[in-house]
Amino acid sequence: MDAPLDYAQDGAIVTLTLNAPDIRNAISGADMIDALVQACERMNADMSVRAAILTGAGSAFSSGGNVKKMADGGGLGGGLPAQTRRNYKLGIQRIPLAFDRLEVPIIAAVNGPAIGAGCDLACMCDMRIASHKAKFAESFVKLGIVPGDGGAWLLQRFVPGLSTFTPPGLVVLALVTSIGVGLAAGIGMFITAAGQHQARPFMLGFVVFLAMIGA
Repeated sequence: MDAPLDYAQDGAIVTLTLNAPDIRNAISGADMIDALVQACERMNADMSVRAAILTGAGSAFSSGGNVKKMADGGGLGGGLPAQTRRNYKLGIQRIPLAFDRLEVPIIAAVNGPAIGAGCDLACMCDMRIASHKAKFAESFVKLGIVPGDGGAWLLQRFVPGLSTFTPPGLVVLALVTSIGVGLAAGIGMFITAAGQHQARPFMLGFVVFLAMIGA
């Protein structure tokens, strides 16, 4: 069985690849959560690492939660409310805490849809570079749940004015509707969009620059 997260280092740069394309790189499983937390700890312990890239295998960046597993009664939300709280605290909420403790800059290379917790994962990174195939959605409301990984706080850090004076329609759009790179760029979700054959060279050049200056 393949590891849920591929950790590859080239010089001072680490590339983390979410490696579960069969479930569109869902991050709600314990194996993926553990792998992301351990990768952050590994980078902090390795003084040769200067910058990192996070991307997804296959056509998606990350679908967030494993909706099929949730529909079958599994996942983080099963049981009594107190158990649900414990599941989140000991589960997916460990990811934003690990990213907050990460001592090197990490860039999300959003190669495809970033949905729900996948969108939040991109927002946990210091910067985001999106391909033309990227889409973003905070789709928790459609499932009758709230972002249990800090998404409501993460999103407003990168969308100017979202927490204060953004029109309600845009807030609903940002929370529910899947939006493409054009609108996502317009509301400030990432620093640039790149074409299919330009995204990776642009991203690598940018990360190399960060590693050289010791950001």
